[in-house]
Amino acid sequence: MEINLSVNGDPGTGNSFNDTKIRKVDNYNPNAREVNNYYTQSESRLGGWFRRLNDEINNDIRLQKKLDDIKRYRTKLPHTIGLEAKLKDGGFSQSAIDKARRLKMYFVKKSTRFQYYESAQLIDSYLFAKLCHRFDTYILPNIESHPLCDIRQMVYEKVVLPIIDEINANGSCDRQLCYNEDDIYGMLYYLTGKCHINWKDY
Repeated sequence: MEINLSVNGDPGTGNSFNDTKIRKVDNYNPNAREVNNYYTQSESRLGGWFRRLNDEINNDIRLQKKLDDIKRYRTKLPHTIGLEAKLKDGGFSQSAIDKARRLKMYFVKKSTRFQYYESAQLIDSYLFAKLCHRFDTYILPNIESHPLCDIRQMVYEKVVLPIIDEINANGSCDRQLCYNEDDIYGMLYYLTGKCHINWKDY
């Protein structure tokens, strides 16, 4: 990348500040696959992790072990009764439980492919924390006082949708995880199975 300084008119002949413009000129190499333009805008943590994940995968940079932050969410808490029992206690039908199990498994398969890339672990840990705290804040207090149909709508509006919006706002360079609503629900049910999320106030 080079900086091109353009001056209107001859230098020193009455030029004002407005006559001088600094603009960025990208290196348009015809053989380049993409042009990286990082300094024109600030980057969020989530956006930075998505970008770094591309680099880690392209260069096969892997960790030998999982980060401690992700381990706490991948560890079953004491007295865990499992996803199916949790959802039954929450009033889910068998067909809804079967769908939840499928979504959880889809997420687990995708997550397993990226489990030794540091940025993928940081992204998952960040999203797990968001899911848990939004669920505990907006959903759990209403579990006993609202019917399941209302609870599920609240989960979509207060938990799933805001996280998808954040991913869409910060994941423009994501070429690997490409999380969608099914993946976020899969995370939610994965956390339910590990007893980090409850659909009943035990």
